[in-house]
Amino acid sequence: MKDDRLYFVHILECIDHILQFTIDGTNSFLADRKTQVSGTQALIPKGRDNTWK
Repeated sequence: MKDDRLYFVHILECIDHILQFTIDGTNSFLADRKTQVSGTQALIPKGRDNTWK
């Protein structure tokens, strides 16, 4: 994203999603593969090259 503020807002939204996915605690998170995938996928930027450079 060209505007750093938009990028920052996106990061905050991802953090919010991760917090929602993990609200039931570590054991619940680790016991549910779907929640694990959702939580980790929230960290990956969408619509752009997802390789780390």
